[in-house]
Amino acid sequence: MGRPVGVRSLAKATDRGQDPDRDGTCPLTSPRRSTSGTINALNLLILLVGAHFVCDFVLQSDRMAQEKLPGADATLHWRWWLIAHAATHGLAVALITSIPLLGVAETVAHAIIDWLKGRLRFSLGLDQALHLLCKLIWVGLIVRF
Repeated sequence: MGRPVGVRSLAKATDRGQDPDRDGTCPLTSPRRSTSGTINALNLLILLVGAHFVCDFVLQSDRMAQEKLPGADATLHWRWWLIAHAATHGLAVALITSIPLLGVAETVAHAIIDWLKGRLRFSLGLDQALHLLCKLIWVGLIVRF
């Protein structure tokens, strides 16, 4: 999936002495860019949210869901379960976005949110809302840069 054309492309065009508006396709003002960028961002968000639900509800076993919390671990130390689960999410984000650093950020963010959920005992709804907020942030960063 290609990234939306952004400010850097406009800067490169003007640095080369090209007029980015000469054919009506200025990356910042062209309606085509806006629509394409919105569609690409929406498609990316859909993929990230879909992957999140697969990682959280399909790939996470009951044992992993229970034992990733401090004090609930029986077979492995809880940190191993939490890291394995969060890394699954990180891998999905890295593969979808082709940006390994975002995968690392997702791993860290997911681990923190799940750890806080266990410590503070907040609801599944709040847990999922925080995870989805992360996905919105990743899409925003990709579209912005």
